[in-house]
Amino acid sequence: MCVILIKILEVSLLNKYVINILQPNSYNAMSKAKDDVNHFLNELNFQSINVRKFKNKFEKFAKTRLVIDKKFGFLQQGDILLMQFPTYLGRRFERKLITRLKQRHVKLLVLVHDLDILRFSNKDGSHIPTLKMDVEDLNEYDVVISSNSKMTELLQKNGLKRPVVDLEIFDYYYSKPVSKLPKFETTLNFAGNLKKSEFLYDFSDTLQTKLRLFGLYDKSLKLPKQSEYCGIFTPEDLIIHLDRGFGLVWDGLSSKAIEGKLGNYLKYNNPHKTSLYLASGLPIVMWSGAALSSFISENHIGILIESLDDIDQVLEKISEPDYIMMARNAQKLSEKITSGYFVKNAVNAALSKI
Repeated sequence: MCVILIKILEVSLLNKYVINILQPNSYNAMSKAKDDVNHFLNELNFQSINVRKFKNKFEKFAKTRLVIDKKFGFLQQGDILLMQFPTYLGRRFERKLITRLKQRHVKLLVLVHDLDILRFSNKDGSHIPTLKMDVEDLNEYDVVISSNSKMTELLQKNGLKRPVVDLEIFDYYYSKPVSKLPKFETTLNFAGNLKKSEFLYDFSDTLQTKLRLFGLYDKSLKLPKQSEYCGIFTPEDLIIHLDRGFGLVWDGLSSKAIEGKLGNYLKYNNPHKTSLYLASGLPIVMWSGAALSSFISENHIGILIESLDDIDQVLEKISEPDYIMMARNAQKLSEKITSGYFVKNAVNAALSKI
């Protein structure tokens, strides 16, 4: 115990940094998930190094060395840098940066948000790194923070050799407490890019369960007849509107079964909308084969299903006391998720492995 406390004290005295990637010509973060990690790590005394995403491959090629020198030239032996993977700064940039920092004996942590080859296709010439390339890159870090145990198993099966810590679930920064339980309704809330959520347009007309939809919407596409389009909101305002029913975590080509790359990606990733719903205090409806399904069942915060065709029968069996129990459990998790409990816990565990 004393050895652990000494180790924690030693790490707390080190200079710790996190890369914060910004949009080109902007002070805005690349995503709320990464911005929230940056926010919570600031609370752990990590200092942010702001780097703007390159506008194009020409700027990336011309300015890689300049950016590395300007933004990271001060780092020295014993310093700790955490990167959020993928950075979208380019594989060439990342490898050059890591080589430079290793020469200076800087300790490197990486938090894996996504493995793009599992969710996107290379058919459009986007040159997404293969899983083998991703694993090669991750093996360059001192400690890897994986999204969850299923992602860890996949990475290790494909050659990951570095020490690993499982995040479990992403946090979701929200400054106001969610004190009121959501209203008991057999309603599904879905937040996301509605145009890309192809399963919505396969939703059976015979189903009675109501859908409340939030997000970018292409009006040329016909939404399910049982749906209500509720609009687009900022992440902070959206939580206020998620005040009833369940939060739906589903993806892919079909509502009848999980199909397509995005659908199957649920086997490995932590969908950020799960964290949004839990931050709101909503119980979850999720595909039973998802990586987060065990987290949902173990914490008694939702329902797991094989097909959305079954949703009417499944929700009919949920009593109001059942719903209140799940909502109270979700509310307890909301307190953790909105305060950065999971990323702080994972990063501290990773620091102990350095």
